[in-house]
Amino acid sequence: MSIAYYVGENIYLNITNRCTARCDFCLRRKSDGYGDEESLWLKHEPDADEVMEAAQIKDWQFASEVVFCGFGEPTMRLEVMLEVAHEMKKQKPDVKLRLNTNGLGSMLAERDITSELSVFDAVSVSLNYIDEEQYSLHCRPMFGLKSFNGILDFISNLTKHVPKVTLTVISFLNNDEIALARKFAEDLGVEFRIRQVA
Repeated sequence: MSIAYYVGENIYLNITNRCTARCDFCLRRKSDGYGDEESLWLKHEPDADEVMEAAQIKDWQFASEVVFCGFGEPTMRLEVMLEVAHEMKKQKPDVKLRLNTNGLGSMLAERDITSELSVFDAVSVSLNYIDEEQYSLHCRPMFGLKSFNGILDFISNLTKHVPKVTLTVISFLNNDEIALARKFAEDLGVEFRIRQVA
């Protein structure tokens, strides 16, 4: 069972296989693993102690960045994720922590969770598409059409609490769609990145 794995010089933490969306292009539809791990399917969801132990085996203190991202949506295990993040900051205050998320965490929690994410130095949010219909069609979020605007609200709220927020979209959007997504990022005052999708 792979809880911690390396991608380049960064350690990634895989704390759940559950997700609030079922994206067409999700890596786990094509592969069982990523980075230096053959399989990221969990036998059970690890508690905070297990996550810390797995990270320690990978010498997390020496990683360039610790990223909460695996074969699932980390905010589905908000309490465990935050417990681990705070413990890491306690042990090594200068550690760089990043959350990769689909941005549906506040909708899932039925409250604005963005202030709770202030422990992170960076949050990357996968918007993926540029309108609610395309997002709903290809990402199939559990909250339906309202998810798209929910993600935009989540990003906007994040900027009040997290130093670096990045809006990302998938690489196979056309140029006009990418331009519009970049405009979303500019209007929200966040960084923009195109993610390569196989």
